[in-house]
Order: sequence, then C-alpha cells, then structure tokens
Amino acid sequence: MFVKWGRQWVCIQGDFLSLFLCLEGVILHHLPRYVVEGLLGGGAFCKAWAARDRKTGQRVCMKVACNRKHCFEQSRREVKTLRYLNDQCPDMGVVRLRDAFVFREHQVLVFDQLAYDLYELLKHEKFCGVSLKLVRKFAVQILQTLAYLSQKNGMGLIHCDLKPENIMVVSSNQTRVNVIDFGSSCFVGEQGSTYIQSRFYRSPEVLLGCPYSTQIDVWSFGCVLFEMYTGRPLFNGKDPEDQLMKIVQLLGAPPASMLAQRQFFLPGTKEGDRFGNHQTVRSFADRFRAVGYTCITRRKRADGVALVDDVKTDANGRVIDENLLQFLDLVTKCLDLDPAARIQPADALRHPFCQSLVAHTASSSHPTKGTRESSKPEEADTPMQVDSVEEGAATTGLEGSVSELEVVQGKSTRSRARAAANVAVAASEPRTPRRKSE
Repeated sequence: MFVKWGRQWVCIQGDFLSLFLCLEGVILHHLPRYVVEGLLGGGAFCKAWAARDRKTGQRVCMKVACNRKHCFEQSRREVKTLRYLNDQCPDMGVVRLRDAFVFREHQVLVFDQLAYDLYELLKHEKFCGVSLKLVRKFAVQILQTLAYLSQKNGMGLIHCDLKPENIMVVSSNQTRVNVIDFGSSCFVGEQGSTYIQSRFYRSPEVLLGCPYSTQIDVWSFGCVLFEMYTGRPLFNGKDPEDQLMKIVQLLGAPPASMLAQRQFFLPGTKEGDRFGNHQTVRSFADRFRAVGYTCITRRKRADGVALVDDVKTDANGRVIDENLLQFLDLVTKCLDLDPAARIQPADALRHPFCQSLVAHTASSSHPTKGTRESSKPEEADTPMQVDSVEEGAATTGLEGSVSELEVVQGKSTRSRARAAANVAVAASEPRTPRRKSE
C-alpha cells in the first residue's frame, strides 16, 4: 500500500483495518525509544517488527497487535501472563518480555530478537527433518517448560498453541530454545473457547469439544517431535473433521469416557455418523507399530540416501536402532487419545529418550572437584545444526521391529511371519510448503 509521506509516495506495510501501519525509521513509543527497521513477520492479528532500542542500542522484536477489541484484550492478557512467568522463573524457557506499552490504541510487546523458529529450521533443511540428537535437545527443553506450566506442578497454565512456529532458537550458534506466543494461553478452569490450537496440532479432546487441561500441550508436543524428525506433519487435515478422522484412522477411537463428554461429532449428525464407523480402541502396541511405520516411511530423506542407510536393522530386517525406538515410544505416549493416560511432562523427562541428555546436563552443571565449570553456552557447529552430544547406549526393552516392517533393498515391507514375535514393547517403561492451519 502506498501513502504520501511528505512530498513522496512511500510503501507502507500493513492495512487500514486494524493492523498498525509501520514505516522504516518510524519511532514507536510515547518516548522516542524504539526505531522500526523492518517487518519480521506476523499473522492475521499481529505483526512482528524489527526495531532498535535507542536507550540500550540493542535490536529488539516488537509485536504489535491489531486494535480490535478481542485482540487488544488478548494481548493485554499475554502481557500479564508473560510478566508473571518471567517473575516466577526467568530461566524456564519462556520468551522474556522486555517492555510493553500501548501506542495509538495498539498493544505493543517488546522482546529480544531471537534467531529463527523450528519451522524455519525445517525449511532450511528442505523438510528432510533433523537428527534425533537435535530433536532430543529441543525435546528436553520444551518438556522442562511444559513441566513447569503443567497442572500437576501447580501452575496449570495451558499454552494452547504449541507448534514449530512458536518454538524459537535463541541464537543461531546455540540449540537453546524459547516458547513464544502466549496470546491464546489460559489457566486450567478458565477455558472459555473451544477454538484453540492450530489444526495440525489440535488434540482429540479439543476436536471433540471435551473439557481440556494442560495435557493438550503434550499432544501438540508429540506432533512437533514427529514433524521435526520426519520433516512433515503427522496429521495434516484440511478441516477439523478431516483432522479427527486422520487421528482415528492411525490411533484408533477415543475411549468411551471421552465420547460421553463430547459436544461435537454427535451421533445422528453427518460428521458424527462418519466418525462412528471407526469405533475401535487400539492397544499401545498397535499404536506404537502404527506410529513407527508412519514415521519411518514418511521421513523425507536427502537425495541419494536410501531407507536402509537411514534406519539401523539386523540381518533379518528388523529395526534395532535403540534411539529411534525410544523416540517412537515417547511420541506414542504423547499421542495417547485419553488425556488422563497421556504421559505427563515430568514423566516424559524421565523417559529413556530424554534421560541420557538430562543426566549429561546434570553432570555438566555439577563439575567434579578440581575442574572449572564453564559458563560458556553450548555452541553450534553450523548455524542451524548441532550434533555434539554422544548418543546414549542404554537399552529400553523395546527390542524388535518397530512397526511390523522389514527393510529390504531400500523399501519397507510389512513382515507377516514375525509380526507378533518381533515386536516387544516395555509396558512398564515409565512442511512441505507453507501450510495453512487454523
């Protein structure tokens, strides 16, 4: 859009409806403090602008919300939530709010400029996914944040929109991440809207209209893990009905206790009758095999990399990669359709997939006598890839085929003869181009 600026016509980024119109060099503040340098991104209800803080000289990110009533109130709640979280525990992996003010009827939130989000990382990798080592590093940090926010810990704050775009790497030469965008967050007991979570990461209880808790973030977390490793979303429904059907087709039907509380997909309706044709509750072993088979076959590999080169197998073609088995076990437990049975964030941190890194971090933070503790942050080998931590060798009791499949000549085929014998699950163990999700 072009507007007249002095004697010249200049291009303004924004619209006349409710988003703030900003121009490079414009100062946003009732005091001449923040100088806009350019547009970073944004969505339908807010824009993120790169700016320079004239007081400190630092580069910052300014989130400018639209001035519609519900957006303004939502952004005000986000300010209160972030200030509360930053005061309670500043090192819990939540983005730090540096400043907040109202400018020309728009709520403005000021943050440190972070490097890139996890979707941008996948895009940089051409949607081939990242290594399990890097996934583990991200997983542990996100779980630590979710564990602090969880209802079991006493906080009871639901993020309501956890996805790769809302998880940002702090610095391009580190693997530390922050969770951002608490605009949709709410405390348990204060839930008012059923239209939450981006569709690809929406939990079954939200899709069905059941009461929900902090466990919906664990579901989103499981979907994020799958996508970071495979490079593709696990459930990419084109609408809520299609999203639920994809979930049910892979993981089976929700338990009867959830169906009794549903507000959507009711019997007698068109979508409810379609949903009712898939009333088969699957065991953990069945869901584990389904997730494993989908993960291995859907993972996008670089040119020239065959399936047999990417997945460790024995002479019989059975998957024996313990790290992959641990990963699939954790993802399956995060994607339990019953939120009461879904793994808690604190328990997920004790899962074998995360425990090796948690133990490594704990030993690094408590050096032995005579050694000097390093205060230098862990750095990356390249701007968007770090694989410095050694893979753990601990077994998990998940020996056997992941998903009834054999790897033969670079192709995956189901193993019929050894399907039951080769799958042992330890029951006692604690985008493609830019997608348009709701």
